[in-house]
Amino acid sequence: MLQARRGFPSRVGETCDCFPAQAGKTGLSAHDNIADIQRSASLPLFGGHYMHIHLPKPLHGWREFLGEVGIIVVGILLALGAEELLQARHWRNQVDAFKDAVAVEIGFNLGTYNYRLEQNACTNRRIVELETWWRSWSDGRPLHLTGPIGLPTSLASHTSVWTSRTPDVSGHLAPADRLSYAEFYDELQNNEVHRLAEREAWISLGDYDGAQTLDHQDLIRIRGLLNQVRLRQDRFMGNIPAILRDARALGMSAKPDPMWPKKDPAICTPVLPTRA
Repeated sequence: MLQARRGFPSRVGETCDCFPAQAGKTGLSAHDNIADIQRSASLPLFGGHYMHIHLPKPLHGWREFLGEVGIIVVGILLALGAEELLQARHWRNQVDAFKDAVAVEIGFNLGTYNYRLEQNACTNRRIVELETWWRSWSDGRPLHLTGPIGLPTSLASHTSVWTSRTPDVSGHLAPADRLSYAEFYDELQNNEVHRLAEREAWISLGDYDGAQTLDHQDLIRIRGLLNQVRLRQDRFMGNIPAILRDARALGMSAKPDPMWPKKDPAICTPVLPTRA
């Protein structure tokens, strides 16, 4: 039968006076705090094996405890502050990239308005000619067109950058910028409706190129189309000042694209006989 070694329990439940020697050397009793005797100890296990452990050093008073807690809190705050700085830098870069892309898109759209404005003089003359032509047929003294009616060339607006914005990027824009962008693109969307309606009316007027006879239904249709092109042009041009105002608020200017198609020269070529 195995005998328990001196100073160690022989079975579970017994107490152990494991450090009598150390206690004697330091003048402390065996029941004093182990960590006050030495920083580590080797504890014998059953079977002749030993386990070496490092003993925790106890805190001495509330001042030391609060100091340790303060260090932890300061470390956490520094980590959170660093993360906030990184996040702020990330979103600043994202917003700057977005604003650069929107500036290119808005510059393109402003250029399309200038492109259309440059054709206004020819377009207004053409409308006056077609009014005279329509009246000649209504009065029973018909005039015949000497060339194609033509149409003012217009270009579609671009909105892909603005519509692809994410809520995070939009949320990090300055409120004034966000409002100015929204107002600009609202006006742009509204003007696109007028641009397309004007274009459709001009294309429909082109059905009468070279017409030799016009009946009553034709005259009614032509009258309606002339009213449409006049209305749509007035609305389209009337919205441009508001669009330019919003663009100026954002510091934007027109940037024409050299790859744009050439304007239709037919709209500037007279179509009534010289005697008219």
